[in-house]
Amino acid sequence: MPLPEVSVIIVNWNTKDLTDIAIASLYQFEKTIALEIILVDNASEDNSVSFLSEKYPNVRIIENRTNNGFAKANNQGVDSACGKSILLLNSDTRFHQEVLPTCLYHLRSSNPCILGCKLLNPDNSPQLSVENFSYLTDYFLEAFSLEAGIRKRKLLLQSHLTMEMNPVGWICGAFLFMERADYLKLGGLNEKIFMYGEDMEFCWRAAKAGIPRYFIPSISIIHLGGGSTHYASMRSLVLTDAGRLRTFAIMKGMFQSILLRGIFICRSLLRFLIYLPISIFSRNNIWRQKMRNHLMEILILSGVANGRNFI
Repeated sequence: MPLPEVSVIIVNWNTKDLTDIAIASLYQFEKTIALEIILVDNASEDNSVSFLSEKYPNVRIIENRTNNGFAKANNQGVDSACGKSILLLNSDTRFHQEVLPTCLYHLRSSNPCILGCKLLNPDNSPQLSVENFSYLTDYFLEAFSLEAGIRKRKLLLQSHLTMEMNPVGWICGAFLFMERADYLKLGGLNEKIFMYGEDMEFCWRAAKAGIPRYFIPSISIIHLGGGSTHYASMRSLVLTDAGRLRTFAIMKGMFQSILLRGIFICRSLLRFLIYLPISIFSRNNIWRQKMRNHLMEILILSGVANGRNFI
């Protein structure tokens, strides 16, 4: 039996229905490529393994007994992959066109490199698919929603409308395409980062190793975002900040990570103070929930509360 051209690694954690859609869309649109799909399940409790193994007998499933995190699960998948090229694909994505032949073409002409495509919201509006490497000033602008930070993201979104392949800083981990050998050469995703930030740190190491990262805006997939965690949930808030702090400590050092922690605390404090009077006079419970979330975030980041239940 010939080896697959591309091994697709999908990490699943209680996203049975989303993963089902992702796999079905791969089979629907990528018919000209010899695919190997590897599903790494991080101890899901929604019967994902039994459901998906029965529906897709050709999908190879690695079943973890505990939630090993996004980085480690992807590394498990790549270690067992047979394809020369690999695609790290989020479970909350959906193909709506053929994209892998284009990726293979650019990979063969620009190897070594790491490739990403345009990520779209379900309404086909563009998401932030790529970014430059972040500095403290970037996080400060983002945390307080200042005009310069918003303008930066608008410019990046506008760059997605071009059709030329562009060199970028780092690529969103929802879709990362590269040679398996290059992935292994870089040591895979950093397992010290449980979730969020591992894509930026991986591309940062690639940049240090001289491996370029390219964005291909002529091809796209749908990305729901937050498939395993809800944006407004306490878990999502803590996981996002924890991942960013860990990533920043690795990339920039502990001192800058401490400064970033201070930025996050000030951000959550400001939002808490804004939501507090609104929650008192509003009958909508969502404002009370937001207020409680940011209060808990302050306590966790300050070391007063234990965030292990969330991380």
